[in-house]
Amino acid sequence: MHLARVITACVLLPLVLLLILKGSDVLLRLTTGLCAALAWHEFARMAKLGGAVFLAGLTTLAFGFWNLEAGPALIPLVLWIGLFLFFLCFLRDYSPERTLKDLVLSFAGLTYVLCGFGHLFLLTTLNHGRVWLLFLLAAVFGTDTGAYYAGKTFGRHKLIPKVSPGKTWEGAVGGLVASILAGL
Repeated sequence: MHLARVITACVLLPLVLLLILKGSDVLLRLTTGLCAALAWHEFARMAKLGGAVFLAGLTTLAFGFWNLEAGPALIPLVLWIGLFLFFLCFLRDYSPERTLKDLVLSFAGLTYVLCGFGHLFLLTTLNHGRVWLLFLLAAVFGTDTGAYYAGKTFGRHKLIPKVSPGKTWEGAVGGLVASILAGL
């Protein structure tokens, strides 16, 4: 597992840096949109969403990323379109087993993915936005790496075993410290 993480980092890190520092806005938007689509696929798989709901979410994401130049003001409109599409899928495939909870879960997942990845791209449109994106990624990767290695090395006290059995308090502290150091 350790070697796979190191190899992945060695291959992807230069590509990510090249994309952020030298890539065009279109390439950066496409890459961010692809990452959003992968995140939506992962969410849909974990939530066991149906194919129609997954496609409605994918359509909403594609529309949102295609029109991001309108800025953050567009995101509420895109979310309304997504909610409408989900509602149509919900009504089309209605059965007593499917509940309003399924609709809300689908929409919450879409909101999380669209807002997170959409604003990640929008961050690059700010003054020195690509530098801010590098800062953010350094802090996130620092957290992930620090938490993993501190948890593996020192982890003894479980954080929330029912939610994530592998997470420890020691890993959380290690992630926080590594994030601060990476940010500095």
